Amino acid sequence: MYFTFSSLTSVGFGNVAPNTDAEKVFTICVMLVGSLMYASIFGNVSAIIQRLYSGTARYHTQMLRVREFIRFHQIPNPLRQRLEEYFQHAWTYTNGIDMNSVLKGFPECLQADICLHLNRNLLTNCSAFDGASPGCLRALSMKFKTTHAPPGDTLVHRGDVLTSLYFISRGSIEILKDDIVMAILGKQRQR
Repeated sequence: MYFTFSSLTSVGFGNVAPNTDAEKVFTICVMLVGSLMYASIFGNVSAIIQRLYSGTARYHTQMLRVREFIRFHQIPNPLRQRLEEYFQHAWTYTNGIDMNSVLKGFPECLQADICLHLNRNLLTNCSAFDGASPGCLRALSMKFKTTHAPPGDTLVHRGDVLTSLYFISRGSIEILKDDIVMAILGKQRQR
């Protein structure tokens, strides 16, 4: 028993040695089984640890790409800080998952169901969608795009051509005129 366990857990201590050919073959088989057990245990443990840190590794890889982009295009410091803040802010909300790329892998009818589920609060709380048919709501929810803006960021400047309609689902937004806060809009029921 001592010999078997010492052979399974290591290469043996040498104080009990096989003598006959059958004992030597048995010793080789036990050492091979022990080596395979070690390999599978350590391989599984390293895979578990790697999965634990995969999100962190993805974050650092993406942040490195952002910084390389900034360096390559020689982005000035204030704009550089805004880019990095936006990336960090967006990562905290999405964990690096691009919803549009995930949805593209599904059939359109399933995409519509998912988008309807993701936007259900907006569709039920906003009076603009009262009385809309289920088909209309499905079609509209497919067109919604989620945008994240870090604190202090500007969504629309005065004089910009408006190409989007914004609904606030989390947080608040200030409406400024000549650096004076005219209104603060939040996620209250939009009636």
